[in-house]
Amino acid sequence: LSLLGDRHTMADPTPVLLVTDIGRDIDDTVALLTLATYERERKVKLVGVVATGGAGVDRARLTRYWLRRLGYSDESVPTAACLAPGKDVCLFPQGIPSKEDACLFEGSSEERAAAELCLKLADEYQGRLHVVVIGPMSAIGDALEKEEDVVRMRKGIAKLHIQGQAKVVEGGRMEPDFLAFNLSENKDAATKAFAELQDHMPFQLLGKQAAYRVTLTREDFVAWDEAAGKPVITQQATMGLAAFRKNMPEVFYRLYPVPEDMRGNGDWFKSLTYISHPYDPLLCVASNPANEKLFRPVEVAGAAGVHKLIGMKDEGDCEVPDEKAAHAEICRAVRESSKRMAEVEEERKK
Repeated sequence: LSLLGDRHTMADPTPVLLVTDIGRDIDDTVALLTLATYERERKVKLVGVVATGGAGVDRARLTRYWLRRLGYSDESVPTAACLAPGKDVCLFPQGIPSKEDACLFEGSSEERAAAELCLKLADEYQGRLHVVVIGPMSAIGDALEKEEDVVRMRKGIAKLHIQGQAKVVEGGRMEPDFLAFNLSENKDAATKAFAELQDHMPFQLLGKQAAYRVTLTREDFVAWDEAAGKPVITQQATMGLAAFRKNMPEVFYRLYPVPEDMRGNGDWFKSLTYISHPYDPLLCVASNPANEKLFRPVEVAGAAGVHKLIGMKDEGDCEVPDEKAAHAEICRAVRESSKRMAEVEEERKK
């Protein structure tokens, strides 16, 4: 960073490309709200979003909906749909823009748009771009198909943040752990990304054991809705949980012990004591250097820096020594973005 020249200083916000499967559950939405607060605090600058994981166009439309609610102009955050297969369920509220109105990044073709956005941003923010991956790595894999594009990605990306687990193998190299959902959804893309990039930039991974240390409660969501002036965040969470409850009732009730007399009516949500373990928001918190003291990662020496692994194994405090502080930071960041949504809505009424 000290060699970036006069145009860039240590005070400049870090440019971030977000790769997300938003719409599958509430985690990605909460992560986006977290990053939006960090942008207003000049810690990061959201410079692009790739929506992936199946139903890419719908996920990109949903991304644009939330970005607009947060006050982002369409031009400031190009958003591309990755058309790779995955889970087709994408839950969204009323009022999301159509494909035509969502102002999606087009690229040379619809099929290449997501990969080309990755490459465009790598070129534009050469040596400074941070990529935060909270969905399958399909678009990253597509951007690494050609050798000349591999070089562009290596030069452009400063750090890769991944929600998922890695295995450290012989020689200190890392391999994706396919027990992690995001990495298992496109194993070839994850394998390629690890193989081509880990010797050229540091990785930071946050695994499920770290997420299990932190719990977002129904009261947290209610507080965010109060700040937003309407129950928009809880509604999104309810839709995701309702689909989970309908499609996998046995698993749902094992994870969420709703009393049997409340399972057949509309009160089941009110009986929940917690909503989620925040995999994706916690990665966004960890990606902000201001939160370094909240984590105690395992460090793995790499050819281009130190890789940091948080919560790979269920041991000790899973590298989140103060889960209350981590929880408080997520709640603070989302509350600030909730306030911002209320402000944006009031501004649009004028």
